[in-house]
Amino acid sequence: MLGQAVIKMLTNSSILDGKYKILEAIGQGGTSIVYRALRLSDNLIFAIKQIKQSYYTKYDIGYTTFLHETEILKRLSHPLLPRIWDVFENGGVVYMVMDYIDGINLNTWLRQKGPQAQEDVIRWSEQICDVLSYLHSCSPPIIYRDMKPSNIILKPDGNIALIDFGTAREYKYSSLEDTNTLGTYGYAAPEQFGGRGQTDGRTDIYSLGVTLFYLLTGEDPTMREIGIFSVKKYKPGLSEELDRIILKCTKSNPLERYQSCEEVLKDLQKAFSATKEPITTDTTYDWLMRFISKYYINILLVLTGLSLIIMVLIIGVSCSICEKDVRMVKDNVRPYGISVTYDLQESNINKAGW
Repeated sequence: MLGQAVIKMLTNSSILDGKYKILEAIGQGGTSIVYRALRLSDNLIFAIKQIKQSYYTKYDIGYTTFLHETEILKRLSHPLLPRIWDVFENGGVVYMVMDYIDGINLNTWLRQKGPQAQEDVIRWSEQICDVLSYLHSCSPPIIYRDMKPSNIILKPDGNIALIDFGTAREYKYSSLEDTNTLGTYGYAAPEQFGGRGQTDGRTDIYSLGVTLFYLLTGEDPTMREIGIFSVKKYKPGLSEELDRIILKCTKSNPLERYQSCEEVLKDLQKAFSATKEPITTDTTYDWLMRFISKYYINILLVLTGLSLIIMVLIIGVSCSICEKDVRMVKDNVRPYGISVTYDLQESNINKAGW
């Protein structure tokens, strides 16, 4: 390493370029620091990326990847991607102003909440496939090369956004392999480490499969040698169709993977349909049985309460009747003194009749 320019982290409330007030640092990577900032002219919130300028013997990886990311994002327009608003130099340091995406990255979310429900993971992966398809359809195609949960932001509305294009590259039809081997160990496809040809859209599909594996199982691929990415090995109750999709995405040979994100999306939609309850025309009996099975505890409690109320009413009515009968007996019967009067004349026997 020839040298390294030490970049001082911006302090909260400091004013940058006379236009932006730094609120806080929200992220730091190998090549940059990201801040949340307020634009003074209209009080809108933005994210500002500050480059860490490190000089290496072959190339300045921090500065070149920063400029490369800037050029790529300037040309892109997709609802799941941040837009660039401004690029400027201040005090010998370069900054990029882009959309601030409110939310939490999926890596942090997973650590807080644990493995995610397959319905949510499928829904997020459908959105990822949509944005990757957009990138791969650009001319020339853009290969993201760093798909992982920490680069996916879960927004408050439940949708996701893709960030950090520092390792993205344009596909060069004349190249046999990539100039630089960039990516994240555990998520990077085998061809990203050189000697296996140039990265293409199937490289992103591999990383997508590993990302889905991690979100569903919580098994971090950067911490151990996973080998075969079978979700059912760790979570037997998960969908077999989803397991098959992930296994196909993560094949070592790109020819054995899905050849496009459209193919992945098609199978994901099938898997999502399989996880939902089928829509049928139920009879009244079917509806009643499903309702009872779903709310049987509540129904049992209600019936028990009604039974107790009825029992109390019956006991109350019975006691009232008994009390009334007792009063009637007391009023109409003389205790121990029943006088019987005989009419002696009528009781005389007509002896002559014998």
